[in-house]
Amino acid sequence: MKTILSKTALMVGALILLNGCSFSRINGHIRNLTQQISGQQEQIVALSAETSESCIAAETDEETCASFRQALEEINAQSERWKREVIYLAQKNAPYRAPFLNKSAQELVIEYIAKHQRYQDLIRAMTALLRDESKMRPFETAAYYPPGKYEVPEDKKGILQEALKPTLEGIKRFKTEYPYFPCIGKVEVNGYADRTGIREGSGLYEELKSELKMEAPTRSDLNRQLSHWRAEGIGNLIKTIPYGSEVLVKAIGKGELDPPGANRLPAGSALKDDDARRRIVVVYWGCPAEKIQ
Repeated sequence: MKTILSKTALMVGALILLNGCSFSRINGHIRNLTQQISGQQEQIVALSAETSESCIAAETDEETCASFRQALEEINAQSERWKREVIYLAQKNAPYRAPFLNKSAQELVIEYIAKHQRYQDLIRAMTALLRDESKMRPFETAAYYPPGKYEVPEDKKGILQEALKPTLEGIKRFKTEYPYFPCIGKVEVNGYADRTGIREGSGLYEELKSELKMEAPTRSDLNRQLSHWRAEGIGNLIKTIPYGSEVLVKAIGKGELDPPGANRLPAGSALKDDDARRRIVVVYWGCPAEKIQ
């Protein structure tokens, strides 16, 4: 409510300030707005770099990463266009008109102030999400799955549900604090497996082979499917937690790929093929941005 009131006050103040302004006063506001838009573009460059860093480190889910990159490109392109129009307006505002848009200088300055404020709000929301440490949480599968199993046992479900609650609380908090941000809350569950084989002819092998519909699946194929099933099991459990039914849940099997952070381990602690640190499920919450207007 405070945000809405402050924005309303800003617009009313701008209207009063600009009403009846002289050419020179309007030009002064135009110069200030040009500087603000330039400053916004610098923010976009910095946020783009922060987004890339977070995404390369796998600290943010893939869909949110892609949507943020697209949103920042759109915001930057719009800002560049507005800056050119504002500069042109400063040159063409006598007699108070911008012929290329058929609007008065006063109308355009107020419109640009509103657009600048909206984009500042979007940048603030994206920055908050990227810096929220609760958005990515790894879970060791050994703590919840018996060896060779992919379904969460009944005696572990309650423990895991409690452990997953902060993920959903993170989405709810973000949506409450930034209700204007155009996005849909989602949870992405990425499963990882070690690089050991599954005994041919075993029950698990036959289940995986049947699901894959392959005559001779490779070890990598089998482990990717196993990691997907484990991710899917946790994803289904998320839907049973309060607020879990209100978000999108996506399960991805990453198989034998290195889990997040593996490339930052010192040489002496590098992951071995049978390392338990490979057998994890990483749960992300995100809010992929919809098209920015």
